[in-house]
Amino acid sequence: MIPVIVRQEKSVVFEELIERCLARNPKVRPSAIEIETTLHLYRQAFFKLVTRKYIKMNTEEKNKVFLEFYEEFHPQAKAQLAQRFP
Repeated sequence: MIPVIVRQEKSVVFEELIERCLARNPKVRPSAIEIETTLHLYRQAFFKLVTRKYIKMNTEEKNKVFLEFYEEFHPQAKAQLAQRFP
C-alpha cells in the first residue's frame, strides 16, 4: 500500500509541481528530468532577471523579490514546460 502524504499548508511557489509529485497515479508524476528542467528554468530566469543586489538582501526582502518574480514568470515557464513535457 502506498502511503498518502497530507500537507498541512500549500506552497506559495511550485504548487502544481508539488501536487504532481505527490499524485497517487505514477503516470501523472513528473519524471526526474522534468523536475530538473523545471527548477533549472526558474533558476536561469531568476538570476537573469534579478540583479546582484539580491545576494545582499535579508531573507524577508529575498522572499518578496522571489514571490514577485514567480508570479510574473510562472505563466511563461508553465507554457514552455508544457511544450517540452506534454
